[in-house]
Amino acid sequence: MKSLRWRIASWYALLLVAVIVIVGIVIVISFRSILIDQVRSRLDNTMQDIARATLPNPNPFITL
Repeated sequence: MKSLRWRIASWYALLLVAVIVIVGIVIVISFRSILIDQVRSRLDNTMQDIARATLPNPNPFITL
């Protein structure tokens, strides 16, 4: 049977690994959410630019 020191050290090591994994997962999920929001925003802006460019000009003598 292992000594009490080894058992305590192994529990702390396991706890540390668990905390590192949980923090890593939280960071990955938040970065993913931020990146998806940025892509949606850029896509919306691009779609609005395309829509503006394809609309007929109401006054042909004024250029945009």
